[in-house]
Amino acid sequence: MISGFLHPISYTPLLFFGKLKSKGCGNLIYRIAFEADKHWGAMNVEDQYRSSYIIKKCLAEMPIDLYINLGDFFDTKLLLNSKSSIYAIRDFTEKVEICQARGIPVRAIKGTRGHDYDQWNAFGRLEARQGSLYRYFPTCTVEETLPGMNIWYAPEENLNFTNYLNLYYDMITAKPIHLAALHGGFDVVMPDFLVQQANSDALSTNLIFMYEDLEALIHGPFVAGHWHTGDEYHHLTYVGSFDRYSFGEDEMKGFCIYEYNTETEEYRKVKVPNFLAHVFKTYEVYISQYKGVEEYQALMQAVDANLAADPEMQIRILVRIDEDRPDTDQQIENLKFYYASERRVYFTIVNKLHKDEKKKKKEIKKKLDKTYGFVYDKHLTVAQKIQKFIELTQGKSYPIETIQNAIGRYMEGRE
Repeated sequence: MISGFLHPISYTPLLFFGKLKSKGCGNLIYRIAFEADKHWGAMNVEDQYRSSYIIKKCLAEMPIDLYINLGDFFDTKLLLNSKSSIYAIRDFTEKVEICQARGIPVRAIKGTRGHDYDQWNAFGRLEARQGSLYRYFPTCTVEETLPGMNIWYAPEENLNFTNYLNLYYDMITAKPIHLAALHGGFDVVMPDFLVQQANSDALSTNLIFMYEDLEALIHGPFVAGHWHTGDEYHHLTYVGSFDRYSFGEDEMKGFCIYEYNTETEEYRKVKVPNFLAHVFKTYEVYISQYKGVEEYQALMQAVDANLAADPEMQIRILVRIDEDRPDTDQQIENLKFYYASERRVYFTIVNKLHKDEKKKKKEIKKKLDKTYGFVYDKHLTVAQKIQKFIELTQGKSYPIETIQNAIGRYMEGRE
């Protein structure tokens, strides 16, 4: 598989980098544009709309044969007349109309239920138009979208993988699948405990695709939405979110274009960067490395320079308290006070000392529970518990009768 990136403005001629990747019918070569995880409503709507210019320009001028939206177009349930909803509808409608004018088919699949809900229905009018090239798939669908090219569209659905295969296996295997367009998690990128949990419960509605089970069924690549960081595994690629609206997503944002040869079953891809994506920069401050005022002044100068250079930049100062210093609290308060009026600077405090202390207390409690857990044993009498306690704390062993007599005398004295 080729990997590379393409400047969205100066993209002519269209260049792909590296050697074709093959999994191995026809003799057609298609170029397919994939967009995923726009998440309308997650950030400033004007900025989201402005960045969409990049993909619209590419759809209007590049040699594209198909445009597929991989879901999570919305971030949450929006009021139809809200600003985010109005911009979202405007954005996708413009993309469809650009493609319609050039004869480019448009396909979209439903994303995560907690994001898209049923809001794709807002574009039903586009699909209902006579001669429309737009189709929306809320459930598993296999379609020969382009001549000689069968595509499996797999939106996220509310059932586990075993039930999913039982329901759709015949559809998926009825004809050769050249490409899979999906939304959701794969076992190869998800934490093991989540995969086991989803697959062990027959009633689970958490769909996690199993890569090895599906890989043999598909002749070409898996292209997926849902994972914002653009993970890759063999023939699986997550497109990644188009915009950046949170910390921890330092990778390139944008959309992907795949070139697929139906004769050789080879494909290659290129990433078209979203150079208008906001920058979320993190400065890590380890208290053990900040010995005096000079270090803090250097930090503030670097932060100030970035804020001045990019009016849209968001900065997080991540303070890690890894050493007990008498001036730590005061230095942190000074930093916060300095940036109190700057809405683009955020603070996160991670106190490793507190974590270590909690861990130590937890270990002590665990040890005590293990040693003295017999106190809560309902099958032991009071005398037996006292006998065991004396053995553990004093190393002495008293007959149970002696302890029972002592308890009796004590109770008589109370009366």
